[in-house]
Amino acid sequence: MRATMKFLIRICSLLLVLVGADRTPLCAAPFQHSYAVVVGISNYSSPHWPHLPYARGDAAAMADTLKAQGYEVTELYDTNATKHNILAAFDTLANKLKVDDRVVVFISSHGANRHVGGQIFGYIVPYDGSDFASYISDAELKNASQLM
Repeated sequence: MRATMKFLIRICSLLLVLVGADRTPLCAAPFQHSYAVVVGISNYSSPHWPHLPYARGDAAAMADTLKAQGYEVTELYDTNATKHNILAAFDTLANKLKVDDRVVVFISSHGANRHVGGQIFGYIVPYDGSDFASYISDAELKNASQLM
């Protein structure tokens, strides 16, 4: 529960940064290019994961907001939001980024925690996620972000 709450606080903080507390759009002037990867998964291939009624709609609304602010947005929804496609979108983006570019990643999906040896490991559940091996681990997200 604590990890989930910390994650939600981070997401809310990110949203406040994106639109500003007064809802003024961020100025893109100091950046050469603005990119985003937006993922929304309401339906999953595994029956283990229940339908999330607002995930895809929330992600689409975020994509629209970012596009209105001049971002080039890669959108992955439901069946297109596989582990492979999400990680490939990060890799494609990493290959075209320059030093004066900025990136926003927004993911609306189920998540999972795994307790191993007194540590908690976090995962994002992609459309095709059925077990921990098929989820996107926090380590994979960290590696992807380091390439950017």
